[in-house]
Amino acid sequence: MYSPSIDAQSHGPITTYSKTHFAQNAQMTGLSWGSLFSRGQRRDSADSILPGAAVATAGGPWRAQMLLMGVLLCVCLQLSIWSGNRSIAAQQSDTLTELQALSQRIDARFAHSHAEVLAAHAKLAHVALDVRSAMSRRAEKSTPETPGPPAAVSSALTSAAAVELRAAEAQDAASWTGPPAAAQIKADEEKLNVIRAAAKHAWAGYARYGFGSDELKPVSNMGHDWMKQGATIVDSLDTLWLMGLNDEWQQARDWVASQLNFDADIAVSFFETTIRCLGGLIAAYELSGDTMFLEKARILGSKLLHAFTTPIGFPMAQINLKSLQVKTQDWLGNAAVLAEVGTFQLEFEALSRHTGDAQYSQKAQQVFSKLASVQPASGLYPLFVDINTGAFQGDQISFGAMGDSFYEYTLKVWLYSGKKDNVARSMYRKAADGLLDRLVFDTNPSQLVYVAEMQGGSVIPKMDHLACFVPGLLALGARHLNPTDRVKHMKVAEGVARTCHEMSARQATGVAPEFISIVPGNDFVNGASHNLLRPEALESMFVLWRMTGDPKYRQWGWDIFNGFERSCKTSSGYSGLSDVTQQPAPMDDMQQSFFIAETLKYAYLLFSAGDVLPLDKYVFNTEAHPLKI
Repeated sequence: MYSPSIDAQSHGPITTYSKTHFAQNAQMTGLSWGSLFSRGQRRDSADSILPGAAVATAGGPWRAQMLLMGVLLCVCLQLSIWSGNRSIAAQQSDTLTELQALSQRIDARFAHSHAEVLAAHAKLAHVALDVRSAMSRRAEKSTPETPGPPAAVSSALTSAAAVELRAAEAQDAASWTGPPAAAQIKADEEKLNVIRAAAKHAWAGYARYGFGSDELKPVSNMGHDWMKQGATIVDSLDTLWLMGLNDEWQQARDWVASQLNFDADIAVSFFETTIRCLGGLIAAYELSGDTMFLEKARILGSKLLHAFTTPIGFPMAQINLKSLQVKTQDWLGNAAVLAEVGTFQLEFEALSRHTGDAQYSQKAQQVFSKLASVQPASGLYPLFVDINTGAFQGDQISFGAMGDSFYEYTLKVWLYSGKKDNVARSMYRKAADGLLDRLVFDTNPSQLVYVAEMQGGSVIPKMDHLACFVPGLLALGARHLNPTDRVKHMKVAEGVARTCHEMSARQATGVAPEFISIVPGNDFVNGASHNLLRPEALESMFVLWRMTGDPKYRQWGWDIFNGFERSCKTSSGYSGLSDVTQQPAPMDDMQQSFFIAETLKYAYLLFSAGDVLPLDKYVFNTEAHPLKI
């Protein structure tokens, strides 16, 4: 059984079933298995589980009654086994089976309530199974007897509590059954105009001071190159088209047609070139129908194929698009980053689909098949893999930097395949289960749900802003789950989205830090206080809004956008911040290409009508480029 090396009292709930809590108004007691059998500490000590004591849990006193009955049943069952009385043992085994089912129902309903209550339920289920196994072994040596009717577990609940549980289950089952119809998602034209103006401002400064360069330095007003592919132009194409910025679109289109080539004699990132440029070109082709974009994508793709030189078919990290020489990243030796080898599948599948050349799809499937074959039992992958063998190097696990987009693509590749790629689907389900089982916790005192990291089997209580894509990912996948898992995934998505909003709302600038560290009694502190104009929180607000129609996601997204507008805007664009705790904040003098491509696109989509790039017809690559399913 998994046991992370942080305690629930310090860093939030820890159980093998659920570790989150965002029922903000519920006052929970400290009920734990340890409090029944040992001197285990309770998270809150105001109440007692002794008979007659008040138990102010979300489920009411019946939760303690049920657990106490479970203890007695376990003891009686063990005595029955030892005495060889099969009829009593069988009856009590049936009772425990029913009790286990009831425990599971309660855990599903209160999946993010008091952790120690849930831990007790989970422990009870394991005890029931262990005792049943022991009973079966003993029964082989016992004399058969006719079992009597099993005891009713319903006696563990009062009539009122049983009604309450059924009503709660019905409410949860009806709480989210799928996204609202597209016609119900109305555009907010006033906010769309504000966001469109922000994009025009960001583009105008780039066009004036950095046109043709990869990015703009919006404080010193000059261009900046690191890919030599006009990254801001290619990355922004679909955003300009989507927003109806026709003059800007034509300017970008003409540059791509006449100036974009892939002959710069420098080593560039296979990953970044794929998600920004290849993805951007394919999306521009799909939206506009202009075959010039597809031809550019084909040329780039044919060059990127030369990165696949490793024995197991993984791409090398860097490639010179002129000489076609490849290499790993110097600091990694023979290792590759998980996100970099697991985040090209969408783009390569799309290129095969549009060109009819199957080799791109084959490369994508080969890597995913290899990664599926080595998926750990937990479903969670270490961040580094050997490019020659596929063996893992190290044991650090993260849904933030270096891991994030791989997990994103396990779901999206399945969706893009028309839900036919069962390898990708299986990888996603196992990873999502591992995420919820091992990495989702809440803070104290505000019960903010966060996605932790792990190393050496120990939980690291920190969360990257990059991990703010997780709410959108869970919401996107939830509609394809059974009702119980659907509710659980959506609750976690809601909780983490709230945390991502708080990450920006609690800063003087209204802009989130790069990552937070969890602090007992103080929720969190900034672990790194810079911001690169990142899009992940807005991405999740967009997906959750489309999936639920809950207006809070639009409000949270608007708050986040206004933080950028208020604190990052310069006379020629928008700059990242060196310290989000200061106002005015020091700027890093960089307008990342993904600011227009992702941050502003997701903000715009958040307030667009539901028929604009609907999520049942499009998937977005990790650079927010839409690809039609």
